Amino acid sequence: EAGPLEVSGMVMAVLDKSFDVLILKLGVVKRVYLERLPLKSAKFRRNMKCPELMIEWEADERCNHRTKHLITLFTLVDCYVFA
Repeated sequence: EAGPLEVSGMVMAVLDKSFDVLILKLGVVKRVYLERLPLKSAKFRRNMKCPELMIEWEADERCNHRTKHLITLFTLVDCYVFA
């Protein structure tokens, strides 16, 4: 099958402009750069020394309102892996 692979992942590191995801099915870690995502905003902060990102997605055809997600260590995420 051609095209992206949809897999589950777990956040292993949170940085100010990116976060690292362990792709559970493949056992590899990939870095996700915020600048490559269709985001309205992203705010990094440390909460009790634990880094976290609050990201707000742009509205699109599937969801006509903005969606917010809090990304912290061990957050489960759905990923699309491209070759």
